[in-house]
Amino acid sequence: MTAPPTAPRPTRRSPLALVAGHEEWSLRSIESILEAHRIDVLRARSGHEAIERFRAARPDIMIIHAPLPDIDGVTASHLLRSDLADGSTPILLMSTEPWSRTDRIQAFRAGAWDVLNMPIDAEELVLRVEMLTRAKLETRWYEATGLVEEVTGLYNAHGLYRRMSEMLAEGVRHRRELACIVLAPLQVASAPVEPANHSSSAPLDHLGRLLRTSVRGYDVVGRVGAAEFVVASPGSGRDAAQAMASRLATLAKSAVGAVAGDAAGPLVRAGCYVIDDPGRESVSPVVVLGRATMALRRAEVATAPEGVHFYQPVEVE
Repeated sequence: MTAPPTAPRPTRRSPLALVAGHEEWSLRSIESILEAHRIDVLRARSGHEAIERFRAARPDIMIIHAPLPDIDGVTASHLLRSDLADGSTPILLMSTEPWSRTDRIQAFRAGAWDVLNMPIDAEELVLRVEMLTRAKLETRWYEATGLVEEVTGLYNAHGLYRRMSEMLAEGVRHRRELACIVLAPLQVASAPVEPANHSSSAPLDHLGRLLRTSVRGYDVVGRVGAAEFVVASPGSGRDAAQAMASRLATLAKSAVGAVAGDAAGPLVRAGCYVIDDPGRESVSPVVVLGRATMALRRAEVATAPEGVHFYQPVEVE
């Protein structure tokens, strides 16, 4: 039996680096070094301009020569990570001042991948940029071919576990909450759905695409099994998870019902599990998803017609 064909790797292109700094000589120096090695460069002269250009261009690497005129490099790195939440884009911080151990730890906690001192070693800079951008492009290719459903763009089970592992690591680093929500349209989930049966899976595919566009850009949406959807939301506590789960359940009821030709829509239940402090409670993605699913099972047998249930540990007498 021949192995199934795999998607070809993307055609190699010149990496795009966004370089932020307010000193003209340093910008020109970095630009000339990178462009000599076929790395395209965009400039930004402030932290806020860097964020705007990052949003517009989506570069392969962000290089910040700190300090910037409006914000320091660590703050800029934190904003890029938390506001844009593009964890796959490397951030390289550079400074004319030596990096102390405390400075390096703060930089890494803010989301920087690496730090360098000025004046720069041209060969070292190029090698680091090439290594970091290659890691990003390889990660994107791997996600596109192995972790995401082709039809809906949702993460599959393997992709969910990997992305949740990254979120848990970020949560430990930044002491950030993480909410996991599992949704299930009960009337649709009651009958098995074959992936090849497009007429049966169309309502669920539609719901998956709708969920993906109805959450924040840094929330992760995936599907496990035929009809259970998972939303992992970093920075969301219990109240935020309750509000999000209720909103998505209402959305799911109307969306699947409309596509399936049922004006009333199916019953939708949601199970939630929230980690208040990932640094204090060491759990794996399997445990997080398992506890949210246990909450969903309780919601499915509850007497209320619809609702959101949170995980509660079983008390042993």
